[in-house]
Amino acid sequence: MAPPFDMSWTPELENKLSTQIDGQLPDFIAEDHPQFSKFLKSYYQFLESGELQLTVDIDNILLEVQTPTNLLLEDGTLIVTESGVGSTGKFEVGETITGGTSYATAKVLVEDLGNATPKIFISAQQLFETGETVTGGTSGAIGVITKYRANPVQNIQQLLANTNIDNTIYDFIEEFRKSFMAGIPTNIANGINRRDLEKHIGDLYRRKGTSEGFKLFIKILLNESAEIFYPNQYMMKSSSGDWDKPTVIRVSSPDEIDADELVGQSITGESSLATALVESSTTFSVSGGTSYIEFEISSVVGTFENGETAYGISGKGDIRFNFIINKLLASTSISNDGILYVVDDVIDLDDSVAIGSGDISAVVGTVERGSVSEVIIDSGGTIINAAKALKERGAKEVYVYITHGVLSGEAVEKIKQSVIKKLVITDTIDNHDKIKKAKNIEVLPISTLMGEAIKRISNSTSVSDLFK
Repeated sequence: MAPPFDMSWTPELENKLSTQIDGQLPDFIAEDHPQFSKFLKSYYQFLESGELQLTVDIDNILLEVQTPTNLLLEDGTLIVTESGVGSTGKFEVGETITGGTSYATAKVLVEDLGNATPKIFISAQQLFETGETVTGGTSGAIGVITKYRANPVQNIQQLLANTNIDNTIYDFIEEFRKSFMAGIPTNIANGINRRDLEKHIGDLYRRKGTSEGFKLFIKILLNESAEIFYPNQYMMKSSSGDWDKPTVIRVSSPDEIDADELVGQSITGESSLATALVESSTTFSVSGGTSYIEFEISSVVGTFENGETAYGISGKGDIRFNFIINKLLASTSISNDGILYVVDDVIDLDDSVAIGSGDISAVVGTVERGSVSEVIIDSGGTIINAAKALKERGAKEVYVYITHGVLSGEAVEKIKQSVIKKLVITDTIDNHDKIKKAKNIEVLPISTLMGEAIKRISNSTSVSDLFK
């Protein structure tokens, strides 16, 4: 025979007293007083059952009288409207209910859903959670748990087990929270297991102030995965305030020298007697195989001269290095951008050692549109097609101005019949006979302008003033 008390914690009451009543009563009482035996068994079943208080929707039928009165069945119970229409919370005795969150199950022993506080008495089940929805396996009824009252028999048998967060009933979890999680809000993210949270809250306290602690805290409150950034990861640190631009001098040497041996040494110009301290050196070659050295210098005294010989003493040996100062090209300006260049053409910007090293060049990056300084009309076909294209694209009138009008072949006739409103040419070529009948061709004399230009050239005066 199993012992009358559970030896270890279980969510359901396994060792029950009610099942042992028949074996404990004398035979004459069981035979002569069966009702007493039945009462005693039911009494212990009541003590072994749990009470589940619920929020349910149940509609009953009211009598049409002044005082609100329900219509009752012959056994005195309330008449419930059809399930699924007005009543969704009418559980049936004998069916199994299941928790929507805890997935705990229990058997309905007695229902008292018509009470002011709707309740059902169920087989003991410690894992139901307050606030979860339970569903009837047979009736399909649903209700929300507002409170679970454990049975006194199990409470006595497993009294000390309630001190374990894994074993205690759900309503006791709040008491654990008040003791161990006073700083944690009651409302936490959905899906967080409160038992596990309170059981492992020490992990959060141990990580307090760390990135892992913040991540865990956000997970508890919002159920979100957080990314933690410390300020020092994206902190702007001010410099030491030294905003000086580096001073650089470029030199060349007829001899092979190790420029790094002059770092930290002083260099001196032979003719200018200027001096400077070498901070760093860079050696590079240009097209043609010529090598140059650039020294970054400081503590400059005097002014080095372009083309002078300067020298420095090696820091690794007592050796004098001689080199020639070359002027650096600091800037350039374009006075005439020229014509007929294509992308990637090389342009020599520094072809004289008098102003630099003689090795500075540039590469054409882009080529933009220019302008046409002179157009000669020969047969007129090209200009007529251009005028036609302008009209097709919305031009109201097309005027053409040409310096030299050759007007060969049928050019005049083509222009007369074209969309050109007026063609203006000069008399550098005599076309008077050709254009007599062409009303859209006008000739401007150029003799006065040419004569004045010749005069100015002869007298060495400005010709450009003629065009202002």
